Formats: sequence, C-alpha cells, structure tokens
Amino acid sequence: MPKPFTIAVYNPISGSGSTSIVANLFALLMHQQNHQEISLIDGDLFFPSLQYFFLGDDASAIPLHVQIPHIDRGKCILCNVCARSCHFNAIRIQRNVGFIQFDENNCISCGACFNTCRYGAISLVNHKPGQIIRRKLSRQASLVHASPMVPERYAIPMIWQMKQQALHSELCLIDVKAGRSAETREAIFEADLLLIVIDPSSFTESYGDVILPKLLSMAHQGAFVVNRAHGMLMRHHAFAARFGIPVLAELPYDENMHWWSLDAKPAIHHSPLWMQHFSDLLSHIHLYRRKL
Repeated sequence: MPKPFTIAVYNPISGSGSTSIVANLFALLMHQQNHQEISLIDGDLFFPSLQYFFLGDDASAIPLHVQIPHIDRGKCILCNVCARSCHFNAIRIQRNVGFIQFDENNCISCGACFNTCRYGAISLVNHKPGQIIRRKLSRQASLVHASPMVPERYAIPMIWQMKQQALHSELCLIDVKAGRSAETREAIFEADLLLIVIDPSSFTESYGDVILPKLLSMAHQGAFVVNRAHGMLMRHHAFAARFGIPVLAELPYDENMHWWSLDAKPAIHHSPLWMQHFSDLLSHIHLYRRKL
C-alpha cells in the first residue's frame, strides 16, 4: 500500500489559526467527495479540538502500546549501569539495602536500560497508558485523535501510532501543536508538505528564524500561508523567499471567521467567499504537490 501524501499544518505561535485552517481544508475535501480515502489527525494530544468540528458516531478505540522494563531482581547484581543510562530517573539503585526501584511514572519507554543490562535482568513488557480514537466521518474520511489523560512522556509513540492509523489513506492532514514540543516534532517528521501558518499580528521574523529551519529540515518540503492578512505582505513574501519556499495563500481577516471557529463550525459551510478562499488554497496545494 503506497504511503499517503501527508500535509502537516503548523503555526509557530499558538492562536495563529492553524486548527481553523485544517478544519476548513478537511471539510472542503469531504465536500468534494472525489472518492479518495482521507484522514485527519489532531496532533494536540491534551486538548484535541477537531472532534468538535466533525461529528461521527462510528468510533473505535485503539490502545496505545508501549514497552516498559520489567526487572528480574533474582538476576540483578545492582551494578548501577541501567540507572546511569536512564536520563529520566526511572530506575534507582539502593545498594545499602540491596534494592533496585523502577518508577513507571518517570519512564518514557526509551529502552536504554534494556540495551545496557549485561546480565539479562531487564526485559520489556507491553504497557497500555492510553488509547487512540479513530472516528469514521464518512465512507472515505476519518478523524484520529487522542483519548484524554495520556501521559505526556508517551507523546512521541502516541503521535507515531496515530500516523499509522492513516496509512490506508491517500491524503492525510495533521494539525500540529504549536511550539517545539516532542509531539510537534514527531507530527512534522517526514511530512510531505509542512504548511506553516503565519499570523502577521503575532509572528516575528526573529522567532521564525530560530525555530523554522530545524522544523523544515524534518519535512520533505515547506510552504507558507499568511492568515488574517492585512497589509505589509511583501515583508512575509521576502521572509519566505529567504527559506526558498512559496506563500500559497493570503487569507484575510474576518471577524465572522473568528466566531465560526469558536463555535467549531467550518467557515466554508457558511460563506461562499470562504469556500472560494479554501478552494484556491487547496488548488495551490495540489499544484505544488505535482511539482514535488
């Protein structure tokens, strides 16, 4: 099965409108009904909001599987090698009482302790710290998001397993959490197109110069969308040119768009003008995709 074309939509600063853009693009894809399988991934593990834009009753829960160490105290000689290899203080040795302690709450399932133990005292066992929800929205469309209360230390395997749920699709949209967190980097990793949303009122070029080069290196290609555009657009085009990537769209500021987003309503369902804006953006994405 071929890998889906993956578009990761990212805003460097929270509140720039990337979730609304993702919701409208996906709503447009569903509206077009061109018979291709499409998936939407909510990359915000702790406050997933796309589920409110798209309602679907056919939901299935997929357990998140990670592996954590199990220590055979009969084989452990308290050499302390595993504790030194753990950078998260999940394993502690108390030699004065001859005891090794494992704290599941600190473990991130990296496997370092297992790989360094020379005495076969550590094995890896399956652990299910949370679950993924896959919601069928139509015959061709599905939404994937996290179940609440997934521990933050499992962000990377959670995002990875969410992406595995979209492998059946021809096209996958990912709403990436703002910032530079672990789940942000994992969501962007190996995306075919990283779509960076810039809000002129909050974005600064110096901030973008710091964080964007590393994130762009994780994706195959990048492009910009200017959201709530209001003048000074040449500055953003010049900024994009420094990175050698295009500006695919300039979406205007619209107070109605703000209120529709707060109500979790795609703007394309309420305004022919916004239907046109997102149709143009999607056309530019398809054109850019063919050039890749």
